Amino acid sequence: MVVMAAVSTLYAQVARLRPGMRHQKGSLQAALSRLEELASHDVLTGLLNRRCMAQRLHLEQARLQQDPRPSRVCLIGLDNFKHIRATSNRDRDRRSLPRSRK
Repeated sequence: MVVMAAVSTLYAQVARLRPGMRHQKGSLQAALSRLEELASHDVLTGLLNRRCMAQRLHLEQARLQQDPRPSRVCLIGLDNFKHIRATSNRDRDRRSLPRSRK
């Protein structure tokens, strides 16, 4: 009988903890998603950063060794972007740069 009471008490305690744990899990998943986004994308432009682009090119190169069909890669650089960013309105830059993704 003592064991049944202890098990019942433990079950009740676990049941009380579950909603908080679910909330924490959701918060941690959201934080992890945000960290992954920050690690792979440029904050200003929203484009893939150099590290992520290099990883994707490496994966694509490995895939092409399996499938020898012709392929192309196009990289576009925005000349003097640092100067433009330093001398212009950053809010306007943030609005205009996503258009360069297309």
